[in-house]
Amino acid sequence: MGLIITKPGRQFTNAGFYGEDKINGVSVIYSPECEGSASEFFPKDYNESENYYVYKMGRKRSKGCSEIIPYSTKNPQGCCYGVDNNQKAFIGFRLYLNQKTLIGPAPYDVIWDKAILFKKKR
Repeated sequence: MGLIITKPGRQFTNAGFYGEDKINGVSVIYSPECEGSASEFFPKDYNESENYYVYKMGRKRSKGCSEIIPYSTKNPQGCCYGVDNNQKAFIGFRLYLNQKTLIGPAPYDVIWDKAILFKKKR
């Protein structure tokens, strides 16, 4: 599905995977769950790598911080609990208040999350 590398500025963020037709959120990941997960993508002497995180959303669990995207068809919980292949989908990103200071990030100080879609070769 995708690999996301971002710098949330140590803010609490989440990313949710949604089916477009039903706007059904089927998978979510929170930045604290992925602390330090991007360090392998930076040089060893880079001091800011802990400020970044990377995670994968896909059909199967794999190395690193990952989240499963279930299928809609034949889903035992119901069709709204998944997204099938070739259906339109999107990832929604959210920033939250810092729970200690109750202050949110200024929009111009945020490096916005990006997602990359990887597909198998045919």
